[in-house]
Order: sequence, then C-alpha cells, then structure tokens
Amino acid sequence: MPDNQQNKDIKELGATLLEIAMLLMVSGASTGRIRNTIDRISTSFSYTANMFISQRTIMLGMYNEENECVFNSLKRTSQHGINFTTLSGISRMSWSILEENWTVKKINEELDRLCALPHYPRIVILLLTGLAGAAF
Repeated sequence: MPDNQQNKDIKELGATLLEIAMLLMVSGASTGRIRNTIDRISTSFSYTANMFISQRTIMLGMYNEENECVFNSLKRTSQHGINFTTLSGISRMSWSILEENWTVKKINEELDRLCALPHYPRIVILLLTGLAGAAF
C-alpha cells in the first residue's frame, strides 16, 4: 500500500476513533468504558491507542507496532446527556469490529445509523433516573 494511502487510512481511523470516543462521552459513558472501547477497536486494526480524557476534550494518540506515533489529535465534546441506545449500540459495534474485521467505512456507516436513532423522551429518562435513585 502506498504511504499516501496508508496515511489517509490512518487519519480516517483516528478521526473515527475520536468520533466514537466523543459519542460515548456525550452519551454518559465512563472514562473506563471509553478507553476499553477505543482500545478494543484500535487493537483490531493493530494499533495502540493512548487517550487523555477531560470533561470537555478527548485527545487520542495512535501508535503502530514499532511504537511510532502515527496519529495524534484532539476533539472537543458537545453538551453531555444520557443516551443508553448509543452506549449499547457502540458497545455491540466494537465487539463486531473485533470479531468480523470491519472496515473504517463500515464503522462510519454504523455510527451514522446509531446517531440517527431516536432518543428516549426526556420525561422517561427523568422518571427512570428518579426511580433508580429512590431504589437506593
């Protein structure tokens, strides 16, 4: 594969991983869950991912097998909320990527599908969160 095409593929993968991390963060995932999901996906492409996660910014560095940095970028997150549909969808997707060797294009298509899914109505989230709190 020519270096130009390989660099383009790495940048596309890195941007996709950042998008996944950002979607997880704004949907209410813990930093541990974000790290595990990104590590699982990057490992399936034979890269190591190092992340810095703050409340509003995610920084991602990807390293190849020779421990050379091949991608480094950051992304600011939008307003946070809870979206369990997105969280569970990305989790299932990450396992499918690992087991079925998905391409970056297929990952992006699935992300577009997940983002188009409707959210739970706010009143349902508030009621169920209240019930969960009351159960404690």
